[in-house]
Amino acid sequence: MSSDQRTAQRSFRSVLVLASVAAAACLPNHDLDRLNAGPGAGAATGGAVSGGTTGGGTAGASASGGATAGNSSGPAAGAGTAGSPNGGTAGSEISNGGATTGGQAAQSAGGNAQAGGTATGGVAGNTPLAGGGGVGGTASCGDTAGYANAPLPDVPLFSEGSPVTGSVDLAETATWEVAMNTQQQAYKVTTPTAIYFLHLASGSLLSLTDPSGVTQWIQYSYGGQPDRGIPMLGGCCSPPANGNPPLVPMTTAKDSAQSSSTHLHVDSSSADGKWRLSWDFYLTHATVTVEQAGADYGFSYKGTPGGPAVALNTDLWLNGQAKLNALTYAANMDLPYPEWVRFAEPASTGQSLFLVQHRDDCLSDLYQTRTPSSEKTVIFTYGNGKIPSTRRTRFSFGLVANSDADARINYVVSLMK
Repeated sequence: MSSDQRTAQRSFRSVLVLASVAAAACLPNHDLDRLNAGPGAGAATGGAVSGGTTGGGTAGASASGGATAGNSSGPAAGAGTAGSPNGGTAGSEISNGGATTGGQAAQSAGGNAQAGGTATGGVAGNTPLAGGGGVGGTASCGDTAGYANAPLPDVPLFSEGSPVTGSVDLAETATWEVAMNTQQQAYKVTTPTAIYFLHLASGSLLSLTDPSGVTQWIQYSYGGQPDRGIPMLGGCCSPPANGNPPLVPMTTAKDSAQSSSTHLHVDSSSADGKWRLSWDFYLTHATVTVEQAGADYGFSYKGTPGGPAVALNTDLWLNGQAKLNALTYAANMDLPYPEWVRFAEPASTGQSLFLVQHRDDCLSDLYQTRTPSSEKTVIFTYGNGKIPSTRRTRFSFGLVANSDADARINYVVSLMK
């Protein structure tokens, strides 16, 4: 081997070593998050009350209490009610789970363009949309500093280019039962694809159903499963347990100036100003922006995809992986961009619940289940409790027919850019 060849070989090896060090710097940190556990299973009581008509509970439902839906709102906004405690916080902990598979690109130190980062010491990652079969392509882990500093775009005022038609309607005088014979104010938001109940005093979603109002994808129960809901940030924004005030009382109100016939904007904030959320409801999905946080947090969905009877029998899709079993799979890993997850119930409803984090990061995302027959809950947490309190972050979720799921995720990712 000539002297020039040996010099070139040494240079090439040096580049490989530097690239390996840079890649390791952006691997997911598998720090664990303590998730709230409910105080124990409770008996199912009550049903839903809508428009003055009383209906019995859904077959197989386990939610205590129900809801009363008021009239659709005009432009005026209702103020949030005083807030209330959250019960039990006994934590369950999951050990590090499986590793990324399915051809996901190796993590690199290069910033993902979508995450607002710049490539330093590696190749900037691709930013594919969700692809067929649950795999949207490959993407590198975004530059965390770039992510933290890049501003989020304004949310659209209308459901622009929506694949479905209709309107977003608000019933401001709706209520939800949070303890025996105790109703508290909630916003009932009705769209062509889902019905949402947003509890005003906690700034949390405690009911998500299909437009028929039958299949419950959260199944909050004040006596049995009070820790089901969205966004469950850890220090804030969880439904109340058995009538107790939430951990952080919130004031929640509609913003008419930022709403339209196909978009409802709602703000939730704590009295001390440490927590502030923006809720945006569209024809196809709902979006939550964590504008300000009083502590590091994770964004969680805790619920019953497809309803309590089939919650653990759904198919689980993660971007970058093939179809998984919602019951047997458990993981603590960073999803590639776009960071989406989908729970598909193929049998009775033929629908999926999808969740999207709108910007890339290097934080682990946690998936686990609670399997006792009285609990049957899936838990998915973006950021695993480690999203910095200073980081403004945005998430979306919604219901869609399984056959339209990939196209819907593509649309939501594109709309919220």
